[in-house]
Amino acid sequence: MFSNYFTVAFRHFNRQKGYSFINVMSLALGIACCLLILLFIRDELSYDRYYDRSDRTYRVTAEQRQGGEVVRTADVLRPTVWYMRQDFPEIEDMVRLVPPGNAWMVKYGDKGFYERNFYLADTTVFDVFQVPLLTGNPKTALTGNDKIVLSESIARKYFGDENPMGKILDSEGTFHLEVTGIMPDLPANTHLGFDILASFKIQEAYSRNVNEWGWRTAHSYIVLREGTDPAELEAKLPAFVQKHLGNRYESGEATLTYRLQPVTDIHLHSRLERELTPNSDIRYIYLFIAIAVFIIVIACINFMNLATARSAGRAREIGLRKVFGAVRYQMARQFLVESLLMSGLAVLLALMLAWISLPWFNLLTGKTMFLDAETAWFALGAVVVIGVIVGCVSGSYPALYLSGLAPIETLKGTLASGSGTAGMRRVLVVSQFVISIALIICTGVVYSQMDFIQKRNMGLNTDLVVAVPLTFDPVQETARIYKQRVKESPYITNATSTYILPGHKNAVIPITLQRTGESEFEKIDMSQAWTDEDFVETLGIELVTGRYFDTSFVSDWGWETAGGGAVLNEAAVMRLGFDSPEDAVGKELNWVRELRQGWQEEGRQLRRIVGVVKDFHYTSLHQPIGPLVMFADYQGGHVVIKIKPESLSEGLEMIEDVWQEVNPEFAFEYFFVEDIFGRLYEAEQRFGRIFVSFAALAVLIACLGLVGLSSFTAERRTKEIGVRKVLGASIPNLFRLLSNEFVRLVIVANIFAWPAAYLVMNRWLDNFAYRVDLGWTTFILAGVLAMAIALLTVSFQAARAATANPVESLRAE
Repeated sequence: MFSNYFTVAFRHFNRQKGYSFINVMSLALGIACCLLILLFIRDELSYDRYYDRSDRTYRVTAEQRQGGEVVRTADVLRPTVWYMRQDFPEIEDMVRLVPPGNAWMVKYGDKGFYERNFYLADTTVFDVFQVPLLTGNPKTALTGNDKIVLSESIARKYFGDENPMGKILDSEGTFHLEVTGIMPDLPANTHLGFDILASFKIQEAYSRNVNEWGWRTAHSYIVLREGTDPAELEAKLPAFVQKHLGNRYESGEATLTYRLQPVTDIHLHSRLERELTPNSDIRYIYLFIAIAVFIIVIACINFMNLATARSAGRAREIGLRKVFGAVRYQMARQFLVESLLMSGLAVLLALMLAWISLPWFNLLTGKTMFLDAETAWFALGAVVVIGVIVGCVSGSYPALYLSGLAPIETLKGTLASGSGTAGMRRVLVVSQFVISIALIICTGVVYSQMDFIQKRNMGLNTDLVVAVPLTFDPVQETARIYKQRVKESPYITNATSTYILPGHKNAVIPITLQRTGESEFEKIDMSQAWTDEDFVETLGIELVTGRYFDTSFVSDWGWETAGGGAVLNEAAVMRLGFDSPEDAVGKELNWVRELRQGWQEEGRQLRRIVGVVKDFHYTSLHQPIGPLVMFADYQGGHVVIKIKPESLSEGLEMIEDVWQEVNPEFAFEYFFVEDIFGRLYEAEQRFGRIFVSFAALAVLIACLGLVGLSSFTAERRTKEIGVRKVLGASIPNLFRLLSNEFVRLVIVANIFAWPAAYLVMNRWLDNFAYRVDLGWTTFILAGVLAMAIALLTVSFQAARAATANPVESLRAE
């Protein structure tokens, strides 16, 4: 019986090559898109799950509240988990990681590089995160304060083919570190970002005991014993804070709360300050799942529409089979087999398309996915399951409808082509257009927001602004010399030495300031930054009133002594309660404390306000511009250089030459400041690229179905068209006749698509403090574009039918 089903199915495919091609191709494209999205989602969900105890590993995070402000950070005070392990027997293991504020200088022989992934860590790092050592002993590799472990790629960079074990690397001109281990490069699916690990105790060479309470922080992790309830442990943490830090919060002005965050949640669910690496967002995963479902739905609708539309072509076959004894469930089974066969062919083609498209998809998503054995089996299983589901879903309605046709009507030929399914077919076509129009609208909004981010006036000019990273001694001693030499070049507009680098994750540090005077003023939380006198001019920041720092004013440069200048942005002027920027100039501020957990040194310094600058974006557009105070400092973490537009290549060559003269021991590195802002929106940009690409593919699949459906419509009305032509109908009249139905369906689809797209995009735009308006223009353009696509798709078939010889269609009449 099944052999007969297969034979009939292949005969049918052969007779209807065009429709079969459209069905198979649309299903294959849909399944291939779905598979690629599944591979992407699988990779996103795999973050930090590769080590054995990941289900029991938690990051300790901090939430500090003060004056109505809330600061949530991914790091905590460095002694925190060390004491937690002593106080709570539920904790099996712990580790701390300290990323660099700026890059560390590392040198071997005549090779020197800035290393941005140079982390300090406890010796337990290899156990907690299951980092194997290719050479070396993980138990002793980081004992003492003069040991260092390198990744394979870093070892190759410094030592080539030499054996690195036992070699000495110089770091920061102060530390001489022995290579005691080589670890494999970290996998891509982790929020950790280290390439170099040095002992956590290296800090004791220049500061206090690492387990003494201060203000320095670390990314801190604990592993719970099996059976421990993390909620019960978290409930004990307020008492822990009171025990160890109670004296710092006894005034009640500020509170500190520690929370436990599953390490497997960090990549998709964490949006804290000072993350180790940029995270993604679980909401994008939900949107990608929705896109995959929409694409499959569109492909299934294509199949159902074409199968039911051509029902009259198989009516006599169905009638004969029923006359010879076939019952309804047998007929339904036959059509389901045909649907599954077509789906099977689509699965084979989808696997080929996905394999061919994977390199392009990696470029699109920034991933490095490849079909290893595990991924290949996952892909095969996924497409088989998708293929079966698609085959059953897309074939169920045609099978039920066709198997229910009355044999007498089918044998008499009185059954109109798809007459019983016209209403259902219209519903399905409208559904396709609803999805397509909604995707077009969403694509337009995503593009508009990304364009808005790139073109928005940030309050500063980062065009052709280059940052040369610096770090601690001995380079910092030469920072002003290097900056001054660069400024003298005819290729350079200006240069500044600064700690603040707009868009950088360590751009600013929280601080609490208070106005001084006879009255008691509120203590205000804000951000602080340290720059030299050329900062505003180099970055094109507008001065509202007063002046910026000046080397001729010694009082601007106070540090440990009382006094020193301060420059506020407009947000800080408003937040501190001044009547105007002019009112703020000349007033004094009391530096109350830095908002680093536990810092409570009251009245540390007084600062006199010397100027006010216009608000500028020093963080991403996800947050509104907050209050900012800037202090004067000669030396910073970067020399930021503005190159003249006509001298870019010469300017870059010059700043490297000057570097080699001033600091020849270390490799020269630079990056464009505008690229930092680009990285802030990496997740959004990736989402936008994927969304636009798959939205276009969804519309293409819908168009394939529309081609088949319009071809059937034209074929069904061939005799009517012939009669109309004989009676004098023009080609435009016939084109309008054939396209009217699709025009009406597109109009109806817009009514449903617009509200749905508005709700989804409005939620997405809520992630940005500064966003485009959801005006009617995008919706109208999407509707017009959908109408144009529909008309262009049906135009070929309509034109062919309208220009056909009417004699041919009427000959049999």
